[in-house]
Amino acid sequence: MQREIGGRMGYVLFYQFGNFLAHPLSIFAVWEGGMSFHGGFLGVLAAAWLWARQRKFGFFQVMDVVAPCVPTGLAAGRLGNFINGELWGRPTDVPWAMVFPQVDQVPRHPSQIYQFLGEGVFLFLLLWLFARKPRATGQISGLFLAGYGAQRF
Repeated sequence: MQREIGGRMGYVLFYQFGNFLAHPLSIFAVWEGGMSFHGGFLGVLAAAWLWARQRKFGFFQVMDVVAPCVPTGLAAGRLGNFINGELWGRPTDVPWAMVFPQVDQVPRHPSQIYQFLGEGVFLFLLLWLFARKPRATGQISGLFLAGYGAQRF
């Protein structure tokens, strides 16, 4: 729930702030779309911090457990982007290029699939293998942040 609230608030603040100032009740019109990874990430961090604080765990202890699970959610999101024809890549002539008819008739990189493989499958496997051995607190979540940042770059 915190992720969804954070995702919606991130969308409102980062992408449509002027529109929401003019029509404040449209913030609740989630059926019209509009979620933000940035806001969802902040919502998860806030929820994890509150949960850790209430149960007297260290924040990074909790994040080290949560981090290896995140790539599966990222992968599902990228598959959704592919199915919806969102976040298409640059024009190209590679053999696996795809045409996204809602954009134009130009063959493009299927960047959603690249991200699915990189920040979903590869990052999940990397974290799963790394987390199999005991690690110092913060190392697993740190590897997630470094790996995700590298994939996005």
